[in-house]
Amino acid sequence: MDTPHFYEILGVDPGATQPRIDAVFNALRDSAGSSADPDRWTHIEEAYNVLGDPEARSLYDRSLAKSGKVIGGDYHVLELLAEGSLGRTYLARDIPTGKLVVVKHCSKLNPFRQSLLRDEARKLFDLDHHAIPTVRRLIELPDGTLALVIGVPATSSALLPPNKRSVRGPCPSRTTTPSVPS
Repeated sequence: MDTPHFYEILGVDPGATQPRIDAVFNALRDSAGSSADPDRWTHIEEAYNVLGDPEARSLYDRSLAKSGKVIGGDYHVLELLAEGSLGRTYLARDIPTGKLVVVKHCSKLNPFRQSLLRDEARKLFDLDHHAIPTVRRLIELPDGTLALVIGVPATSSALLPPNKRSVRGPCPSRTTTPSVPS
């Protein structure tokens, strides 16, 4: 069964602040009054009970990320690419632009390593080189962990399924001279 999308039920963005979620819930409650559809109101209360509690919201956000839904508010997770000592790396689609990105959810960082990652992201943010993916954003998620969003170069085939990647042969040796037809 699919996880209910509580953000959609309340009509807020997954990146919404806690005061925004509270305000939307209060407005829904005030406008609904006694005329609200009881079934709809049950869903609204269920959504607020999760999103209104920071700990429950953090668990919910993680379950969405694992189920391939949304991480960091704007990124629809398509697949898990890797898992390592810092956390998980996902291929995702930037919802507003529709472009592919890589989201590195650094869930296993202590505060010192978080500061190193922030510093590295600041330094790489303005770097523009065709062979180096571009840092798009560094997000602090509601649970306090960091997610690094990296652009996927249009020419990159590394993220394609193996049967769709361009195949290149071995690099020619520098000691051989290409034969020239006579």
